[in-house]
Amino acid sequence: MLTDKVDVADRAAMAGYATAVAEHYGVVDVVVNNAGVSLTGQFQKLTYDDFDWIMGINFWGVVHGSKEFLPHLKASGDGHLVNISSLFGLLSMPGQSAYNAAKYAVRGFSESLREELLIEGAP
Repeated sequence: MLTDKVDVADRAAMAGYATAVAEHYGVVDVVVNNAGVSLTGQFQKLTYDDFDWIMGINFWGVVHGSKEFLPHLKASGDGHLVNISSLFGLLSMPGQSAYNAAKYAVRGFSESLREELLIEGAP
């Protein structure tokens, strides 16, 4: 078993982690991008740093995990990528502008990536 702490918002850390996982197990069959944090507050009171923080984890974490693990998943011949958004990727709530933005972004990214992989004929 391989257990590590990885900052999913850190592109280089995720690249190193994907390599380490592939080297440890020899093959990567399933990746679930599920890291997420919440942030509640009225938009006008949130800072740019608040948005950077939540997008770094909730959106960029999914992008980094997908980008770095996808070659390993494809090489397995039967890989599966699961990106977790949330119900807030489907509907918006007051006080959740930053969270909603990140989760809608994950949903749009994931749907587009799925279509690209289907067109490509990826396993």
